[in-house]
Amino acid sequence: MRFLYTLVIILALPFALLRLYFLGYKNSDYRKRWLERLGVIKFDNQDKPVIWLHAVSVGETNAAAPLISRLIQQFPKHQILVTTVTPTGEKTLHMHFGDEVVHRYFPYDLPWIVGSFIDQLKPSMLILMETEIWPNLCHACKQEHIPILLINARLSEKSFRKYVKVKKFVQETINKISLIAAQTQADAERFFELGMKKEKLFVVGNLKFDVLIPRSVSEQAEVIKRSFNINRPVWIAASTQEGEEEIILEAHKTVLEHYQNAILILAARHPERNDKLENLCRSNGLTYTKRTEN
Repeated sequence: MRFLYTLVIILALPFALLRLYFLGYKNSDYRKRWLERLGVIKFDNQDKPVIWLHAVSVGETNAAAPLISRLIQQFPKHQILVTTVTPTGEKTLHMHFGDEVVHRYFPYDLPWIVGSFIDQLKPSMLILMETEIWPNLCHACKQEHIPILLINARLSEKSFRKYVKVKKFVQETINKISLIAAQTQADAERFFELGMKKEKLFVVGNLKFDVLIPRSVSEQAEVIKRSFNINRPVWIAASTQEGEEEIILEAHKTVLEHYQNAILILAARHPERNDKLENLCRSNGLTYTKRTEN
């Protein structure tokens, strides 16, 4: 089964690289450091053991921030390396930790790519966030006796139903993971139903509740509130994705029929889509302003 999975990834790789190229029109950072995604990395700090943590993008990086801080404190002789898929994830990491941690882009899940990445990195541990279960990566780590932790783990009912169709393959993969720290009891039960050993499953809650909001953020929020006029109704659509904004803008037009001075704060999950959001606002006949323009 892993052979078929690998074949699909091989066939998809050219399209993944093309996608990066076209994303580069909106965010030039997508066209940088491609070799890291292909398993070729420059990592000179081999005098320290490495703890590797993978967080896909902004949300996962923010959620992992308290854990990364604790790792820095408790393992001062280790180098903490964090991989993300998106440049915005990298920027979020740098905002939190500056040069305290090292960033690289996550390698594509092909045996020779993840093998090369691991050979150069030589991690003493791999920590995956939420739903990041990669069969070839897990296999390579198991072969090299590298423990894998899946933390803040979640598994929706929809994903569970998909995984059940290839249960044997999923079971083979997740049992290469040393420990799963699930967000909820329901998540843990779904992993158990897929074949994860009970003694490796723990329910620890959601890491996002441990995130400390800096006082400066609250102060900025107060300034924004005052600029809107506190008496105006405000609603927020945050972390939106493709296809959702059209529905939200239609809803806002309905809101405006009842509350003419209402404000919608719209924040896309991926900032490189902001130009498209401007076009949507214009085509819907809505006035708008950007935070970056005050």
